[in-house]
Amino acid sequence: MFNPPHAGELLSEILESKSLCVEEFAKRAVLSESEARKLLAGQLPITPALAERLSPIIGSSTQFWLNLQSNYDKDQI
Repeated sequence: MFNPPHAGELLSEILESKSLCVEEFAKRAVLSESEARKLLAGQLPITPALAERLSPIIGSSTQFWLNLQSNYDKDQI
Protein backbone atom coordinates (compact mmCIF):
# COMPACT_ATOMS: atom_id res chain seq x y z
CA MET A 1 0.00 0.00 0.00
CA PHE A 2 1.22 3.48 -0.88
CA ASN A 3 1.41 5.94 2.01
CA PRO A 4 1.50 9.44 0.54
CA PRO A 5 3.91 11.78 2.28
CA HIS A 6 2.85 14.98 3.96
CA ALA A 7 3.63 17.98 1.79
CA GLY A 8 6.09 19.13 4.44
CA GLU A 9 8.43 16.27 3.58
CA LEU A 10 8.57 17.36 -0.03
CA LEU A 11 8.90 21.00 0.98
CA SER A 12 11.88 20.17 3.18
CA GLU A 13 13.64 18.51 0.26
CA ILE A 14 12.86 21.40 -2.08
CA LEU A 15 14.05 24.02 0.40
CA GLU A 16 17.28 22.11 0.88
CA SER A 17 17.83 21.82 -2.88
CA LYS A 18 17.23 25.58 -3.26
CA SER A 19 19.44 26.36 -0.24
CA LEU A 20 16.50 28.22 1.29
CA CYS A 21 16.55 28.38 5.08
CA VAL A 22 13.43 27.97 7.20
CA GLU A 23 13.51 31.60 8.27
CA GLU A 24 13.55 32.89 4.69
CA PHE A 25 10.89 30.36 3.65
CA ALA A 26 8.66 31.48 6.53
CA LYS A 27 9.07 35.11 5.55
CA ARG A 28 8.23 34.44 1.89
CA ALA A 29 5.28 32.19 2.78
CA VAL A 30 3.94 34.72 5.32
CA LEU A 31 4.23 32.20 8.15
CA SER A 32 5.77 32.45 11.57
CA GLU A 33 8.94 30.42 11.94
CA SER A 34 7.03 28.13 14.28
CA GLU A 35 4.33 27.55 11.66
CA ALA A 36 6.94 26.92 8.98
CA ARG A 37 8.69 24.35 11.16
CA LYS A 38 5.35 22.64 11.91
CA LEU A 39 4.57 22.54 8.20
CA LEU A 40 7.93 21.00 7.37
CA ALA A 41 7.44 18.45 10.17
CA GLY A 42 4.07 17.42 8.78
CA GLN A 43 2.11 18.96 11.64
CA LEU A 44 0.42 21.78 9.72
CA PRO A 45 -1.92 21.16 6.78
CA ILE A 46 -1.76 22.88 3.43
CA THR A 47 -4.76 25.20 3.17
CA PRO A 48 -5.90 26.80 -0.09
CA ALA A 49 -4.44 30.14 1.02
CA LEU A 50 -1.11 28.55 1.92
CA ALA A 51 -1.04 26.62 -1.36
CA GLU A 52 -1.40 29.92 -3.21
CA ARG A 53 1.56 31.37 -1.32
CA LEU A 54 3.71 28.26 -1.87
CA SER A 55 3.31 28.21 -5.65
CA PRO A 56 5.47 31.25 -6.47
CA ILE A 57 8.07 30.31 -3.85
CA ILE A 58 8.51 26.70 -4.90
CA GLY A 59 7.36 26.81 -8.51
CA SER A 60 4.52 24.31 -8.41
CA SER A 61 0.83 24.96 -8.96
CA THR A 62 -1.61 25.67 -6.17
CA GLN A 63 -3.51 22.55 -7.18
CA PHE A 64 -0.36 20.44 -6.81
CA TRP A 65 -0.10 21.36 -3.12
CA LEU A 66 -3.81 20.89 -2.52
CA ASN A 67 -3.68 17.46 -4.16
CA LEU A 68 -0.74 16.45 -1.97
CA GLN A 69 -2.68 17.47 1.13
CA SER A 70 -5.84 15.73 -0.06
CA ASN A 71 -4.00 12.47 -0.77
CA TYR A 72 -2.30 12.63 2.62
CA ASP A 73 -5.61 13.33 4.38
CA LYS A 74 -7.38 10.42 2.64
CA ASP A 75 -4.64 8.05 3.76
CA GLN A 76 -5.03 9.18 7.39
CA ILE A 77 -8.67 8.06 7.60
